[in-house]
Amino acid sequence: MNKYKSIDLFAGIGGIRLGFEQAFGDSINTVFVSEWDKYAQETYKTNFRDKFDIAGDITQIEERDIPDFDICLAGFPCQAFSLAGQRKGFEDDYKGKCRGTLFLDVARICEYHKPKVIFCENVKGLVIHDKGRTFKIICKTFEDLGYRVFYKVLNSKNFGVPQNRERIYIVAFRNDIAPDKFDFPESTDTNKCLLDIREKTPVPAKYYLSDVYVDTLRKHKARHEAKGNGFGYEIRAWDDVAGAIVCGGMGRERNLVVDKRQKNLIPTTHIKGEINKEGIRKMTPREWARLQGFPDSFKLTLADTHLYKQFGNSVTVNVIKAIAEKIKEVLDMTKLSGNKGEWSEIYVFLRLLAMGKLYAADAELNKLSDVFYNILNILRSENIGNLEFRVERAVNRISVYNTDTESIIADLPANEFKLAADELYNEIAAANKASFEVRNIESFLETIKIETLKAKSTDKADIRIKIHDINTGYESVQGFSIKSRLGGASTLINAGKTTNFIFEVTGNVDDEVMDEFNNCSKLFKTKPLKIICLLLTVIFPKFVPICSPNIILPA
Repeated sequence: MNKYKSIDLFAGIGGIRLGFEQAFGDSINTVFVSEWDKYAQETYKTNFRDKFDIAGDITQIEERDIPDFDICLAGFPCQAFSLAGQRKGFEDDYKGKCRGTLFLDVARICEYHKPKVIFCENVKGLVIHDKGRTFKIICKTFEDLGYRVFYKVLNSKNFGVPQNRERIYIVAFRNDIAPDKFDFPESTDTNKCLLDIREKTPVPAKYYLSDVYVDTLRKHKARHEAKGNGFGYEIRAWDDVAGAIVCGGMGRERNLVVDKRQKNLIPTTHIKGEINKEGIRKMTPREWARLQGFPDSFKLTLADTHLYKQFGNSVTVNVIKAIAEKIKEVLDMTKLSGNKGEWSEIYVFLRLLAMGKLYAADAELNKLSDVFYNILNILRSENIGNLEFRVERAVNRISVYNTDTESIIADLPANEFKLAADELYNEIAAANKASFEVRNIESFLETIKIETLKAKSTDKADIRIKIHDINTGYESVQGFSIKSRLGGASTLINAGKTTNFIFEVTGNVDDEVMDEFNNCSKLFKTKPLKIICLLLTVIFPKFVPICSPNIILPA
């Protein structure tokens, strides 16, 4: 089972996290949470017992201080784009917090960590804000970071909750694992009504409106209707659905209900007039929680004022879960698949680490036991950053160090690399199709944060090794090409006078020499040329991984 690490930005009370945990089960682990509102933090801590503290203002947190992660959950604030607000977008400022620009914090964090998936939720108004330019900026930002963006507006009422709530959901997959298309979930349950979320027992009198306030609401609505506006309170039928719950203004009054089960209508708080006799009340915070798909096990410990705000600002868990299930399908299908040559690069990498030495060979490709370099580390550029695989020879272990975050992310016995290399060799030798997977090796590579089989086509070296010369004491980083020798002989210098090898040529070299060099046989043997190649200890009967940094031509 694949394991994924997630971070929860602008976490609120954890609605997005809850939906992903319901979809992923034990295969997801939250490693970082950021939320600046102290009351939301309280509710979050009550319901999620993390061993780490919730971080506050994300704008004050350095990217390197956030642990590595696979999935970024980011319900960045929607007020800047909401139809109910002033829709200032990226120019919005609130109490010194630039809510509209907080999206850019998502971008900078994901640019640094390069997670597999970025998930965002926002108001439907984001799509049309500033004639669509704002949304284009958001999509273009993700694309420039190396992600393929998918998005869709979904309505909560189609996913098992009686709330008419349209929101836009953005899913961005890193290009190397992105599917050609991503299918957002279809409707799962459109039959829920308010009766399904109603409190099972009569609610306290405090939730019932006073007759004075009911009269005020009616007059207020009449004034707006006279002006041709549709603004005002609304009483919802129990067989109907609620309007979108919001945290401010008339939020609660737009979703009033009639409930005559409570017979004791003696006021418990100071109100003007008496409790209305029509049974008109506000929904309770628990009912709002159910409107957002939160289970009854979700603890509500704060005052109602805070809870209404928190659920109005939150997400519909049911929708998040449905999307997360689709995301998990894509991630679980994403496997390392490659041909024999591509897998051989990984074999070389694993074998070199286990061996800790890079031996030379003569022209016949026989190992020279007394000619070698000690390997200090092997360098790789992975999606999570630049990694050093350090050979700790004294303790016979390999540590994996992220130079970008300056942290050790794995520490394993060298023997585990040897076992993995041996298993991979057997799989390569037995493979009978062009491209194949090696599940056990995939799992091991995931542990050491390797997500690609071969070096980028723009790299001149397949593998970069920091080596130590025992004769001179000199240490240097050298680039090597890896040739599997599975097909015909490769030319060392092509027509463009470039090479896949990192090599040094001494003496007088002209076009005629280059042409002769290109015509070398499979074993790189020609009588006019003396070639010394560095290569691995193990030479396979069917394929020979070769590392050749220095090809020396006589003057």
